[in-house]
Amino acid sequence: MAAGRKMAYTIIELAVDKGLQDMREDLHRGVRNLVDLGSVFAQGNLQQDFFERVKTILKNKKSPYFSLISHFVHNVDHRVLKTCGINLGYNSWIYGAKKIRKYGKAGTANIPWFLVFDFRQRAEAALAPAEISAVLTSAKELGIYCGIFFVNKEFELEALIPVLSEHRDNIFLLFAPAESVTAAVAESVVQAANIILVLETDPDNYSWLNKTAAELLFSKKCLYGAYTFYHDDNLDSIMTGSYGRLLENLKCPFAFLVRKPSGSLQKEEQFTEFLKQARDLKTNRFFLMDFYKDLSYVNQIISAQNPFLAIRQDGTVAFSSLDGASDGLRDGLNIKLSSLPDILQRVNP
Repeated sequence: MAAGRKMAYTIIELAVDKGLQDMREDLHRGVRNLVDLGSVFAQGNLQQDFFERVKTILKNKKSPYFSLISHFVHNVDHRVLKTCGINLGYNSWIYGAKKIRKYGKAGTANIPWFLVFDFRQRAEAALAPAEISAVLTSAKELGIYCGIFFVNKEFELEALIPVLSEHRDNIFLLFAPAESVTAAVAESVVQAANIILVLETDPDNYSWLNKTAAELLFSKKCLYGAYTFYHDDNLDSIMTGSYGRLLENLKCPFAFLVRKPSGSLQKEEQFTEFLKQARDLKTNRFFLMDFYKDLSYVNQIISAQNPFLAIRQDGTVAFSSLDGASDGLRDGLNIKLSSLPDILQRVNP
C-alpha cells in the first residue's frame, strides 16, 4: 500500500472506530461525524452532492434511517462494519474510482467499479481458487475493489471464503442460497470481515432454511441481507406486505431485487413507485435496492461508460451494458486465456 493511501486509510480507520464508539453513546452525533468524514474524502461534485443529501436526511432526528443504522451498530460485529464500510466507501468509491477515471481518460478501457462472478452453473473446468485470486489482484490494479459472487447450493463456499479473506482491502457480496450457510461458513465470514452474505429468498415461499440461516448469521453478528429475482409473475407478492414481513422475520436490514433478463416488465412504473416509497422507510425497517439500476447509478458516477462484466465458473465472460442487463457471452473471451485488462480493452458496452 502506497504511503499516502496508507496514511489516509489509517486516519479513516481511527475515525470510524471513534464514530462507532460514539454511536453507542449518541447515535445521531456518531452518524453525523462519519458523514462529515465522508465529505472530507469525497472527490467530484457527484460524491459531494451525495453526502450533502445524506446530511439533509439526517438533520431530522426522527428519520427512520436512524433505526436502520442502530440495527447495524448493535447487531453487527464492529470489525465487520468498519472493514466493509472503509473498503466500499474509501477503497472502492474514492481511491478505486480515481484509478478507474484515470484509465477512462486515457481511453484504454471501459472499467466497471465491480466484477460479477456468476458461479450458478456448474462447470467441469472450473476456475481454481488461485485463478480467482489472480483475477481479483488484477482488478485492483485497475481500481476495482468490489466483487459480487452468485453461487448455487452445490458450490463449496468453504473453498472460496479463504480466497476472499486474503484480499483484505476488497469488499465482497456473496449471493448464496440458505442451504450453503453452515456454522463454519458464518464463522469464517465474520472472521474475514470483508464479506457480506446475501441470502436468496422467494417471496411466495417462506422457507425454514432461510430462517435457520438468518438466525445463524445474526447470532454470529454477521453483516447479511437478502436477494430476490423479480419478474412479472412475482411482482405482486413483492409489492405486498408479505415480502416485507418475510425480510423482517429474517432480520434483514436490506435486500437486493434482481431483475430477470426476460424482456419488458408490465408493471414497471408501479414497481418503480413501490421502490421509491419503500426507501422512505415509513412502513418498514429495511432498505430495498434494484440490483441492476442501483449498481448502474454508481457505475455512471465512477466510470465514463456503464459496463457490466460477469465471469462464469469456467472462465467465459459475459459483457453488456448495465442499462440493458443482458447476458451475452463474448466469443473467444475467457479469463483463463486473457488478462482482465486485455478483456476490458477488447469489449465495448
